[in-house]
Amino acid sequence: MNFEYISAKEAATKLGVTVRWIQQLCKTGKVEGAQQFGAQEIWLVPIKWVQQREEQREDARYEGI
Repeated sequence: MNFEYISAKEAATKLGVTVRWIQQLCKTGKVEGAQQFGAQEIWLVPIKWVQQREEQREDARYEGI
């Protein structure tokens, strides 16, 4: 698969969570296609994964209406 990536920090900002949470998701294999660079837990997250999570959050907001 060909992925476009953003940093874990950017993903965290878009999703309203901490960078550490994104890093843990990546480290435990819950972010398909995530790439780690170096030993300092520098993670790149596929944009598509972030977009899917944003859509899920939007859907959840409207379920109570």
